[in-house]
Amino acid sequence: MFKGGLKLYVYPMIDEATGKIVSAKQVKVASNLRSLFHYLIDNQYIEEITDYHPDYLRIYPPDALAKLQSGDSRWERMVPSEVVRIIKEREFFGYRKALAAQSALSGVS
Repeated sequence: MFKGGLKLYVYPMIDEATGKIVSAKQVKVASNLRSLFHYLIDNQYIEEITDYHPDYLRIYPPDALAKLQSGDSRWERMVPSEVVRIIKEREFFGYRKALAAQSALSGVS
């Protein structure tokens, strides 16, 4: 799986119970997977992303995707502006210009 320089870059997450930020090295792993997980961390196959925006940690991709696919423009506030531009230009993830225009006309925002 990790031949050819494949690496997993892991974005931190918020622990909903404590409200604290959890990094890849802090995540709890099932006991039967701990050795594998530590091997991947120790050999840098898993890399923590340290340059992140804390405000984005409370955005849940399924919510943003559902808004995007329904034509609800609020998804645009849930992702960086560069990502919005690319999704619109390439019509990724089910984004359709016609659907977005129709939703704007019907007052969904």
